[in-house]
Amino acid sequence: VGVDEYQRGTIGLARLVEGILGVILFKSKKLARTHWSRKGDIPLTDVEVNYAARDAWAGAAILERLQNLDPDRFDPSQILQQLEAQVEHTEQPLRSIQLISNRQLLRKAVKEELKPMKNELEDHGDETWNDTQRERYEELTEEMKRLAPTPSKRYEITRSLGLKIP
Repeated sequence: VGVDEYQRGTIGLARLVEGILGVILFKSKKLARTHWSRKGDIPLTDVEVNYAARDAWAGAAILERLQNLDPDRFDPSQILQQLEAQVEHTEQPLRSIQLISNRQLLRKAVKEELKPMKNELEDHGDETWNDTQRERYEELTEEMKRLAPTPSKRYEITRSLGLKIP
């Protein structure tokens, strides 16, 4: 959710909950980085299930509050129409949680391989690189672009709804 037209990026769930619902939502970075779509016989722990349930509640509670404040913009059918339009007008389709999680893991691996190359490039330039290294750098850079997350749908809510997001 974009808070206002001047802010870049998105606002995290904890800040939205605080600003829209007036509730402090503590977020564990360790739990947030859980591989939620892991395969095999590894069930989620009770702590992970509680964390996910709390996030689901928070999203539903925020949407309910926004619907009460501005029913025309935040009606579920209106949101669905906007998401469908986004899919029709971009090359980035809506993705399943499994696919999002897998892409995130791939992006992390690419980023880890790319990081030392970027550092070397900043420090020394690519004069010492051979063609294979340059090609690999280009491949990794393109892969990062390909694996980029779908842009979030932005809604201005501070000015129009009088909300203060911390």
